[in-house]
Parts: sequence; C-alpha cells; structure tokens
Amino acid sequence: DDNDASDSNGHGSHVASIAASSDSNYPGIAPGADIIVLKIFDSNNSGNFLDIEQALQWVLANYQEYNIASVNMSLSTGGNYVNPTNFGIIHDELQQLAQEDVIVVSAAGNTGQYGVSYPAANPYSLAVSSVDDYNNRNISSFSQHHETLTDVFADGRSIRAANQNGGTTVKSGTSMAAPAVSGAIAVAQQLAEQE
Repeated sequence: DDNDASDSNGHGSHVASIAASSDSNYPGIAPGADIIVLKIFDSNNSGNFLDIEQALQWVLANYQEYNIASVNMSLSTGGNYVNPTNFGIIHDELQQLAQEDVIVVSAAGNTGQYGVSYPAANPYSLAVSSVDDYNNRNISSFSQHHETLTDVFADGRSIRAANQNGGTTVKSGTSMAAPAVSGAIAVAQQLAEQE
C-alpha cells in the first residue's frame, strides 16, 4: 500500500533476475526486458488475496500502456490440488488477463506432492513445476507436479541469481522455475512483434 517495492528477503530479486537479468555472468532468460515490480508481501513474507487481487487489477488497467506480456507469480497458498481450482477473489482477474493474452505464470509449489498449489491450479494460469536441470530432466524432489495440471517444467534446483544486496545467491524451488517461463514468454512476444 505504498510505492516502496524494496526486497527485504531476497526472493523477489532472485526471481526477477532469473527472468530478465542483463548481467553477463548470470544472464536471465530475457536479458534486458523491463520488469514492473508489484510487491504484495510484507517484510515477514506474508500476504493475502486482497493484495494479490489489487496487483492483478493494476496489471489489467496498465497492460497495454506497458506492453505487459506475462505476470510471474512465484507464490502459492501451500495447498495441493489434483483438479482445476477456482477459488479466492483472484479468479476473475486471472480469467480477464487470459482473455487479453497476458500470460500468468504460477509456481506449482514445493511440498513434493502429486498435485499443484494455488494459483497454479487455476485454469487461467500456467502451472510451472521444477526439474533438476535441463539435461537429466528428473522432477525435483521438492516440486509439486501433476499429469494434467502442470503445464510446463523448468529448471528450479540450485539456481544462482541475484540477491537483494547486489550479489548473487543460490536458491531452489518452483519459484525459480516459474520466472524462466515468464522470461521465455517475454522473448516470444518480442520475436512475434519483430515479424
């Protein structure tokens, strides 16, 4: 509820740099892509659906002006679902964004269960699960995943990316896999616009 989007725990910086870092040693998937940060968690890493809804409403009001290709949501409720799930107050916004071709990408969750968390279980969000790396493609032991609810897998184990203080750190999770997909969407949009 203010204009301060500073990162107090490093999660957001790490995720953002996976999507779009311009660092030559640790480039993101879409180096140099612009990022709009909408901070929904407090300094205790706690948030609620109302804050998420307000952020998604901002995207809906501004996606054309800022040419927004994707929304990365490296967050989850911590639950586990094996069927498409529409609950909470953000379903309408997710549906509207899909109708406007703004792709919402959500982390599948990190409980290791068969199923995905929410909002990954929402049919209007891409659910991203984690593999250990692109070579062996083993599903990460922590990653929630589902035969039909997982839309895509991406590397989410031991990813070196930015920390909040200007250096780097290594983190694992579906939160790290999701921005790889968000970055790829930005690249795909740029290529499509160049045609």
